[in-house]
Amino acid sequence: MAPLVEDISGLVLKRAEQIDPGSVTLDGQHLNTLLALDGKKTLAQVARQLRMDMLTLRQAVSRLIQLKLVVRVNPRVNYLPESFMTSLKAGLANGVGPIAGVLLDDVLADMKLRVDSITQESAPELIRSLAREIPDDSVRVEFIRAMLSKLA
Repeated sequence: MAPLVEDISGLVLKRAEQIDPGSVTLDGQHLNTLLALDGKKTLAQVARQLRMDMLTLRQAVSRLIQLKLVVRVNPRVNYLPESFMTSLKAGLANGVGPIAGVLLDDVLADMKLRVDSITQESAPELIRSLAREIPDDSVRVEFIRAMLSKLA
């Protein structure tokens, strides 16, 4: 399996069929991660379950892949419509002004996302990251509320 360079939030992994328990030593974090990968939950859901940020999960999963302890499951991925991104950018512009497009591009790049591949699972983290850029507390809270309601 190739290294994890893309957005991993919508990725689904499961434990490999053949694991020789005596051949690998794992620390608690890697073991908990391995046990949480059931072939049904996305990595975003696993991160929430384990209370782990996506960067830490990416590192743990990369190690499990390297050890050939997990395999990718190919579920059908539903990307959010273009209208969501239009609303997201408009809401952000309300809070930060005309620099919204630049901020959006920067956050997408930091999260290794593309405008056309935002999933239901990765959207909340994107919304929270963008909200941090809004200086006014009341505008920030309204932005988060409005964007999360569009996901429901």
